[in-house]
Amino acid sequence: MFVEYYQGANIMLEDFLSYIVEELSIKKAEKLLLAVSGGVDSMVMLDLFHKSGFYLEVAHVNHSTRNGQSDKDAEFVKEACHKLNVPCYIKVLDYDSLSKGNFQSNARDARYSFFESILQEKQIDYLATAHHMDDRWETFVMNLNRKSGISGLTSLKPRVGSIIRPLLCFEKQEIQEYAIQNNIAFVEDASNDTDNYTRNKVRHHLTKAAVDIFPDFVKNANQSINNLEKSYNLIDSLIISGGFIDYSILDKIIDLEKIKSVDASSELLYHIISPLGFTLSDTKDILSTESTGSMFYSATHEALYDRGRMIIRTKKEKIENSVFIDKEGKYELQDGRSILFNNGEESSIKDTLEFSYPIKETDSVILRSIKPGDKYKPSHMNGKTKTLKKLLSDLKVDRFTKESILVLEINGEIKKIIGVKDSKF
Repeated sequence: MFVEYYQGANIMLEDFLSYIVEELSIKKAEKLLLAVSGGVDSMVMLDLFHKSGFYLEVAHVNHSTRNGQSDKDAEFVKEACHKLNVPCYIKVLDYDSLSKGNFQSNARDARYSFFESILQEKQIDYLATAHHMDDRWETFVMNLNRKSGISGLTSLKPRVGSIIRPLLCFEKQEIQEYAIQNNIAFVEDASNDTDNYTRNKVRHHLTKAAVDIFPDFVKNANQSINNLEKSYNLIDSLIISGGFIDYSILDKIIDLEKIKSVDASSELLYHIISPLGFTLSDTKDILSTESTGSMFYSATHEALYDRGRMIIRTKKEKIENSVFIDKEGKYELQDGRSILFNNGEESSIKDTLEFSYPIKETDSVILRSIKPGDKYKPSHMNGKTKTLKKLLSDLKVDRFTKESILVLEINGEIKKIIGVKDSKF
């Protein structure tokens, strides 16, 4: 293993390599995008990865702040990457636009949107950020004040999806000492020395007081957070094995009736939905509702109550699909799905968007989303007409599923329904 090459050369580099290989399970063949601000943390991260021999690219965000200092920071990062022969991407943000609302939140969203675009375009495996032990403790404290559950208290995780945090095994002091010992240049952000932000206040006052009392406080606090995370993962595994959640292709479906049978039903449901932005108040409202079709919203997700179940998905705008069919082949829908049409005897392939139906060259054929007032003549009803609304209600089709259902309209008449799990249609 390539870790062995560095044995005895540098203790921090050894620890760094062990952490990313053994704890984060990152392979040397994988590509990494480093979020580099130019500060001591990210410049040390850049140095460690560069010495480790990983394939690197760097992304820097210029927030257009601090009276031009952010421009100098961007130039510094660009020059540092040039010396290391590392590709560097720089994004300049509009300060006035970010200041409309919560600047910190808007800036974070803009940064990660930029990072994600590079990951996709350059086909890079992971984004590495320079968060360290002190950052994790500070996040814990701020979420503790927000009355967070275990999810919030352990929110700064070593690895989440394509995001890794390879410096979480180090304290800020260790990073600063490494920079001095290895002559690593970095830029200073004067705003970090002020008490203008809550995180700075925690760092300058609360952490300092805790370390004065308990010298190993930051390391011990991080171990406690690790223990909490293990407990959280254990609860997650018990929830899944207990059948409280069903993960469909698009949605998370929660069995509320089963959750209500548990003594700590509120705590259990809150554990499941709080990571999606739902509050304890939302939890109580969801458990008390019995009205099918009721909707609940967080900043990022929407939840639908449907006959003892709660279906949760990422918020999205309803998209109306409509494509003209004139020959066999694959058609792209407006919502990003693809459908395969064959001209022939009527049939469908279960759980796929592939179907057959006989059409003539003179037919006007449209594949579209359902509309209010749509009517249908099911073959098993001897020519009787039924509204799609009533039909889907009888079949107990939920609102989210209705949005994905398609109808095949030929010469103004609905001939086939696609997306209903019933052999008659």
